[in-house]
Amino acid sequence: MGVMGMLHASTLNSLKNVKVVAVTGTEKMVKEDPTTTFIDKSVRVQDVKKGINPEFHSLISNFGNTSGTPVLLNTSFNRSGQAIVHTPEQALHDLKFSGLDCLVLENYLVKKG
Repeated sequence: MGVMGMLHASTLNSLKNVKVVAVTGTEKMVKEDPTTTFIDKSVRVQDVKKGINPEFHSLISNFGNTSGTPVLLNTSFNRSGQAIVHTPEQALHDLKFSGLDCLVLENYLVKKG
């Protein structure tokens, strides 16, 4: 199961060769992951294949095993009113001055404090 684990099986079957698609989220997705759905209940889904991106697939799978929800939110990294982060230095600066607890940079986990 990957990112699309919470969509209807009929939807999944029709999306086998699609990388990113907008569909209507299920009631379960809207209830369990409201931050991933837009006001019209649409979701932007990216299917992560193990054979194409094994590290990211493993991350999603492990998160799903731990949380019960195999979904990660992919969003821009920037603080309100600030430009999108483009460098590790900018990411570390935003970590320091944001409400984040930690940051993953490549294979490193950086914790605040």
